Amino acid sequence: MLADFDATWPVYLASVQKVEELARQDDQNAALAEMRENTDGLHVKIRKILIEFSNLRDASAKARAEAGVALVGEVTWWIVGCAVVGVGIALAMGLAVTRSIVRQIGGEPAKVASLVEQIAEGDLQTPIDTSTVGGNSVLHAVALMQRRLATAIGSIRTGTERVTVASREIAAGNIDLSSRTEQQAASLEETASSMTQLTETVKQNADNARQANALATRATDIADAGNDAVHVELTPRSWTLLQGVLWASIPKRRSSR
Repeated sequence: MLADFDATWPVYLASVQKVEELARQDDQNAALAEMRENTDGLHVKIRKILIEFSNLRDASAKARAEAGVALVGEVTWWIVGCAVVGVGIALAMGLAVTRSIVRQIGGEPAKVASLVEQIAEGDLQTPIDTSTVGGNSVLHAVALMQRRLATAIGSIRTGTERVTVASREIAAGNIDLSSRTEQQAASLEETASSMTQLTETVKQNADNARQANALATRATDIADAGNDAVHVELTPRSWTLLQGVLWASIPKRRSSR
């Protein structure tokens, strides 16, 4: 068809130009005759070729449109499939991540948070079940923390009670020590008083000794003087009597406590 168009189109243009040339020469009859004999037939043929070209173009466009629609449908289904697969993969990954997080935590996050709040409020007696969780989970660490806190607080409480008992014993010991200190102070006062009295007694004894020594010296002098004056030899009996007289003349020392 394209070759027929290529062959007809130059002839048609030549016929049209001939008609125009005859019309310029005012040869109407020859122009009409050319039109009827050649131009009109060629025009109809060209028109049919163009119509066929148009139909072919429309068919090709329709085919391309249908192909485009089919392609769009295929792409749409491919996108939908990819989206479904992506959603499935996302759900699977989300489920896997959730299970991993729950396994690492050791249970539902809200439950673990509630247990931590109970421990923070001072509840160290509520048992935490860790039989179904791993040793590296948060719940296991929370349970271990609870047990260690309970042990530490128990030790602190025991130590506090011991300190209280020791403080009471120290207070009682201080009271007893204060009482004994008062008693010792009273004993020291009595001892000081006794020492004062003893000092006075010793002083009195020293005075008496000095008086006795002076009297003894005087008696000795008197005896020597009497011996020189009498110039007589005394018998043992007379000497004994003389000694008695001399000792009788010496005053007795006073004894005081």
